[in-house]
Amino acid sequence: MNRLSTEVMSPKIFTEMFTEIPSPSRQRKRMAEFLRMQSRQRAQFVLMLMFALFPTPDRTVWMKEKSSHWWEHIVKRTFTDGDWMENFCMKRATFQFLCHELRPFLEKNSHRKCHSVELRVAVTLWICGTGMEYRSIGHLFGIGISSACTIFQETVQAIATHLSPKFIQMPTGRRLQNIVEGFEAKWGVPQCAGAIDGTHVPIIAPSQNKTDYYNRKCFYSIVSQVICDHELRVLHVVSGWPGRVQDPQVLAQSSIFQKAESGTLFPPSSQLINGVEVPILIIGDPAYPLKPWLLKAFSDFDVLTQAQKNFNYCHTRGRMCIEGCLGRCKGKWQILQHRLDFETEFVPVLILACLTLHNVVLVHNEGFDQEWMDLVEEDRNHNGYQPGHDMRQYDAKAIREAYVQYFNNR
Repeated sequence: MNRLSTEVMSPKIFTEMFTEIPSPSRQRKRMAEFLRMQSRQRAQFVLMLMFALFPTPDRTVWMKEKSSHWWEHIVKRTFTDGDWMENFCMKRATFQFLCHELRPFLEKNSHRKCHSVELRVAVTLWICGTGMEYRSIGHLFGIGISSACTIFQETVQAIATHLSPKFIQMPTGRRLQNIVEGFEAKWGVPQCAGAIDGTHVPIIAPSQNKTDYYNRKCFYSIVSQVICDHELRVLHVVSGWPGRVQDPQVLAQSSIFQKAESGTLFPPSSQLINGVEVPILIIGDPAYPLKPWLLKAFSDFDVLTQAQKNFNYCHTRGRMCIEGCLGRCKGKWQILQHRLDFETEFVPVLILACLTLHNVVLVHNEGFDQEWMDLVEEDRNHNGYQPGHDMRQYDAKAIREAYVQYFNNR
């Protein structure tokens, strides 16, 4: 029987055919037999020749083993509240609350059913708190690099979309009154409902319009405008502007500016300070414009009287809350201190999510503050201040001079 024309050739015969050195006549005979094969036999012959000449090693592991022992057995079973605060920037009860709030959105939108909501939230908190890369996160939690990336971006998006409207709101009603009273009691500034400032978050240079993101501090960044209350809670966020844009420009394009100018930001509740009617206002640094609803300090480039210097000191003391708010947020969620190597469109979402987590931790710092949540719910159902009161009745310079005399006479 012709060995090459058989339907299935044994490996032994095949090996003998190509390990021996045939004579020229034998070579011609084998070539003729090869050409007489059917196409299917010829293909089989070529494959067996390739396997004989280039043997493949036996694969012993098809997928590298990953361990979730640290998360499942150490964190979930042995971590104390102190361990949770140190590693996840919040207590276990706050973590469970966060998982409860995000569960409907993460379970609904995620295609990765094998990962629990608790794991996804823990991965996100760890990345936000440390800025650790996906590879190390994968080794720590026993997941793949692509899974870590998807989990992080999905959870951040859920926090920014569904939790930020609940935890970041401009105050109204009784909550607004509590903030005004708190500013005067804690920081010594009457009729104040918030402090405003901008902060730069470093980013990788975008592929388009990169010069717009190069700021005066000589790095690429995105600007975020933040307003906070006397207890360092975030009240309003505007994020996404290129780093080259100045703080007054961000304010001028924000909804806060439009509402304040139309008299709908705060209710028409004024207080007489040194003979001047002063509305509820916010305070900002000298870069901002002087408005009846925005009290700024005198510029250091001006020649100031002692009373004006004293005003600047008291004003700066009142602005310490926004400095503390931004400093605490970046200190806790350290990813904001690192250069963010994400798509430019994702960075504002991440910033908003971190500021939302900042508020969540403050509200749950010493247990659940149900009164604060009730006030937030009351604000959500509030219809706003319509119609707005006329801000032209107030004189911004007269208001600042009234504060100068107020602080000077204390």
